[in-house]
Amino acid sequence: MVLSARERQWLKTLYHGEVELVDDAIGTILKSLKRLGIYEDCLLAFTSDHGEEFFEHGGFEHGHTLYQEVLRVPLVVKPPRSWNIPPTHIQAPVSTQRTMPTILDFCGIKTNSEEMTCPSLLGYVRGANGQVSDLPVFSAGTLFYTERQAFITNGVKYIEDRISGRMELYDLKGDPEEKRSLAEALPEASAIAGKALADYREKMMAHRAKLGILAEKASLDQGALRELRSLGYVK
Repeated sequence: MVLSARERQWLKTLYHGEVELVDDAIGTILKSLKRLGIYEDCLLAFTSDHGEEFFEHGGFEHGHTLYQEVLRVPLVVKPPRSWNIPPTHIQAPVSTQRTMPTILDFCGIKTNSEEMTCPSLLGYVRGANGQVSDLPVFSAGTLFYTERQAFITNGVKYIEDRISGRMELYDLKGDPEEKRSLAEALPEASAIAGKALADYREKMMAHRAKLGILAEKASLDQGALRELRSLGYVK
């Protein structure tokens, strides 16, 4: 189905309405915490699992591409007042994999660093580190049409279609909207990025094997299947 310009704008308007609804609900929670007198002592974290595409690359929704409009999500952490941490804005892109170790670190919960795929951000926030380590940001988990994976490091982004083998390469500093793929113009850079992505996949598979996370088929009852279908995760 081809949507007209008016219909596309209507989709954006509906989404903005949803965002306002969520914003209002979050405001209600914060007001309640303040009314109860516990806001200042709370550790609050706000993030998201994905963004939404609104025809920036020809489609909409999420689950079928790995462009920045889908990958870029907020991570906002409010520490308890007793921590005396000044407001800090981290400019460097970081993986959502760093959310869990960061929250655990804030809570003083010791973890086995070998079981974590990314380190906590707390050291940077408290001034222990001069800058956020430039760890590559790996993205995967497309749901529709094909399997795509992406890899961002040093301002360069590589996207690989695991089915067709199609490669895309973007300079996010010079082309933040990902309009001009450099994969054909820079084949050597694409090959290097592809090798880095393959190495990362191998590393993560070894990590899964070490933790005993196996890709076995799950057994779901009819109720669970109905719920997954209603969310669009099972057809």
